[in-house]
Amino acid sequence: LFREVYGMGGYLNGFTTEEYTGYILMAHPDFLDRMLDIQADILFHSLFDAAKLEVTKGVVIEEIRQAQTSPTSREADAHKARLYRGTSYAHPVLGNAQGIRGLSRDGILEYYRARYVPNNMIAVLIGPIDQKTARTKLSQAFGSQAARPLSSYPGAVPAPPPRAEVFVEETPATRKRLALSLIVPGTERERYPAWEVLAGVLDERLHWAKDRRDAPRIQKVGAGFSLARDFALLEVTATFPRETDETAARRLVD
Repeated sequence: LFREVYGMGGYLNGFTTEEYTGYILMAHPDFLDRMLDIQADILFHSLFDAAKLEVTKGVVIEEIRQAQTSPTSREADAHKARLYRGTSYAHPVLGNAQGIRGLSRDGILEYYRARYVPNNMIAVLIGPIDQKTARTKLSQAFGSQAARPLSSYPGAVPAPPPRAEVFVEETPATRKRLALSLIVPGTERERYPAWEVLAGVLDERLHWAKDRRDAPRIQKVGAGFSLARDFALLEVTATFPRETDETAARRLVD
């Protein structure tokens, strides 16, 4: 697959998040039909060669090891574990080495066949193509795959804590990072656009405050609003050198 994609000057990659796996395939528009054919093979016809599977598991375990030695990744995982405790979102996206080693080919295939179905996917096609042609080509590439019932995975949904909580994580990083996170429940869904605007206003104010002449030295500051399936997250972050007074940084953010 990589040889074929690189042979047409293209790019192939993938990524994982707490809620979905994404696949990226880019090439010149002249190769659109071939790109869609390759993507269909990845999504619906993967073979999971047993020998290559062990090599791939080793690659993921190495990624886990690298994440564990990165202060930034460790901070993020510790923050998520506390913010989302009691839910599946508290676990690292990469998993752990023991879990990866224990994966069997049969278990992976079972998951693949159950979850990699067209009614559990979203296709995003970007380029110089009209909507009618895009729909036709997507239907040709993926239309032979039948929808199947999906097993539900019930679990607790992250919710705001009953009171504000403050945690300090000590790491060997050469800088400090402040993260303020607010879980916005799904009951606010109709007002999520207003929350998005709020995040933009906060981001602008934070940048203005950071650049004040009397402000403590802060390398990076900002606010953002992100959507999950059943909740949303408003987050303010600030990164500053170790010598910057934490109280001053927090006061600027507040």
